[in-house]
Amino acid sequence: MCHLKIVRVKIAMKIKLEVKSSLSVLLTLLLMVGITITSTSLLVQPAKAIDDSVIFIKELTQLSTGHEEHAPSIVLDHDSNLHAVWVGNNSRNLYYMMVDDHGNILINETCLDPNPNAYSRHAKRPSIDVDSNNTVHIVFHGDYAYDPWPNYTSYINLDAQEVFYLQLNPYLDDMDGSMADYVNITVVPETIISVDDGIKSRAANIAVDSADNLHVAWFDDGRRWSVPFELHYLVMNQTGHANLPEINVTAGFLTDPDWGEPEIVVDSNGNSHVFFVTEAWTNHTRQYRDIYYTMINGTDGTVLINNTQLTDSNRTWRHTRPFVDIDSQDMIHIAWHDSRFYSNETGEHEIFYMKIDPYLDDQNGNSTDLETIKVVDEMQISKNDYWRSYLANIAVDKEDVAHIAWINGPGGEDGGVTEISYARVNSTGEMIIPATSITPLGPLDFAYWSGSSSRNPEIVVANGHIIIVDMAQDSADYEDIWLTIVQFDITPPDIGVPTHLPPANISEGQPVRVLVNITDSEKGVNDDKVILSFSFDNGTFWYNAKMSYNSSLGLYEAVVPPQFNCTWVSYKISATDNAGNTAVQDNNELYYSYHVIPEFPTFIILPLIMLLAFITTALAKIRWKAKIKIT
Repeated sequence: MCHLKIVRVKIAMKIKLEVKSSLSVLLTLLLMVGITITSTSLLVQPAKAIDDSVIFIKELTQLSTGHEEHAPSIVLDHDSNLHAVWVGNNSRNLYYMMVDDHGNILINETCLDPNPNAYSRHAKRPSIDVDSNNTVHIVFHGDYAYDPWPNYTSYINLDAQEVFYLQLNPYLDDMDGSMADYVNITVVPETIISVDDGIKSRAANIAVDSADNLHVAWFDDGRRWSVPFELHYLVMNQTGHANLPEINVTAGFLTDPDWGEPEIVVDSNGNSHVFFVTEAWTNHTRQYRDIYYTMINGTDGTVLINNTQLTDSNRTWRHTRPFVDIDSQDMIHIAWHDSRFYSNETGEHEIFYMKIDPYLDDQNGNSTDLETIKVVDEMQISKNDYWRSYLANIAVDKEDVAHIAWINGPGGEDGGVTEISYARVNSTGEMIIPATSITPLGPLDFAYWSGSSSRNPEIVVANGHIIIVDMAQDSADYEDIWLTIVQFDITPPDIGVPTHLPPANISEGQPVRVLVNITDSEKGVNDDKVILSFSFDNGTFWYNAKMSYNSSLGLYEAVVPPQFNCTWVSYKISATDNAGNTAVQDNNELYYSYHVIPEFPTFIILPLIMLLAFITTALAKIRWKAKIKIT
């Protein structure tokens, strides 16, 4: 009975109830030790430190041993195993390694072309991809060819650089962690696929389509500032024979192949998308760079979208080294660095990102308008912090989320000490993990440059693991290939449905114990940030109490102080993990609640009142009868 009314004391009772309400609040304040007060519906959280969310699956690890290793290229197969190739032995040889998505070595560093008379500049800037059978396809360019297979005892000087193709089946090896026999895993030995015409063919990249056709694009001819380049393209079948012989897609542009090699992806229709950089030169001085794009029919080589400018340098900036990936919707994600914030003191560059949908164009062979195909506007990814952020690469996962990695470090006199940074952008273009470091700053220099053998940090994503491979120079001036694998804890703790004890018939002045199960499978629950919040006015005003872990029960617990009769108590729970992710369990904003009843329950009070009424009535009758007798 929450409102007993006795006629003769109605006014006094009203005053008493008002005093009781005030005393309820005062009692709570007096009994809560260490409990803080907040007037908001959610707890005020500290600023999130995204670096705390990095989980290392594989610490930064050196893969190569030759100390003259450059230009890694990596790819994931359909079993989530990683295949890596790079140039080693001062660009004399091509090396290969296979690891799983945790960084365990399946095939150790293996030379694919061990010529005893190896000559420098045989292999430069390899590119790798896999087909549906996990067969590995590799292209690179070089100045001479080894001969004969499989002994490779001699070499042939070429009149100019040409593009080579090589096919491997690593699954023919026992994958016991030792090096492979290159003869056993080679399906197609090194073969020149560009026309051997005495004209430079270089900076080739490869992409495999869903029908296992191999699409290759490269630069032909060109002398930087003096002779325009041509963009060449061919398509091969799985055996390495040409379905579409080499064609010249476009010509007449100037570029520096070290800073703008043609990047290629293939969509679900078998059409190719190629991105490259053009430059403007005055004598031997570059002025500005812009990124261009073209779309090619992968069956007959016709141009569907002609050269289209994607960036605007304002004839001043340099948009450089675009790397691309394609998602499940055939939309293409592009990352690059540019110099719009450049200064001589800091050497500042920043990373930018854009997404396009080429199928928004009519594909009539003409150039398109960027506004027609642009899905996500150009956006800055790296921090505008006066540091040099450059050499970006990108990988798109199965949920069409873009993962971007780049080199970051101080410019000017502090150059040479760098780190690898990372950011994540969701399918709608929203930054869900801002720029953060995933390697220590130094002692490695990931931005070490070795002419045309260098490449941006390679990145792929497997089962939530972000795998990054890059070349770096250490303090001993050794250049090697390094691997790191991380994941990010961006999942908040799991908070179960709480219970309170006693579960019912909570009496006035009785404390209530709240219990809940909270787990976090990644970085763990932060025990200092598990909070019970409770309110006496349905969520307008909240009191907070830290919950403690009860190891014997495996539950977190806290106590709501005793309350007066007729108080409705609402409560909710929040928990933060060691990565800074916070979850709130509030019963979908309906909260959990209980009601405080009088010290004697109703089933006891009602009979007492009835008995009291009976006694009062009997006494009244006795007095009345006595009065009659007297009178």
